[in-house]
Amino acid sequence: MKRVQIKMSDDVFNTMTFKASALGISNSKLVRTLIVEQTIVSADNHKDNTRIFGLLGNLTNNINQISRNLNIANNEGTLSNIDYDTMLNMLTVILSNSESCINV
Repeated sequence: MKRVQIKMSDDVFNTMTFKASALGISNSKLVRTLIVEQTIVSADNHKDNTRIFGLLGNLTNNINQISRNLNIANNEGTLSNIDYDTMLNMLTVILSNSESCINV
């Protein structure tokens, strides 16, 4: 078997490593399958996603509780508009990042 070396930017390498890790395969196998245009099949050692789903449920519950408390404080007038908008934007970013991790 011949060996090939390639150079890539840190961003491309990190993306490749993340995708290979998510599929449970090595970086080499990911590159080989992409080059020969084979269907990528994840490794047989699938992880149990129960813990991930549990943590995601806790995260979304916490986001909902924070949002609820922010809305109550805003309606009572104890938050300034800047604080409310900043916190709401932070919650939106957290939710968006969580969703993007699931859809990988």
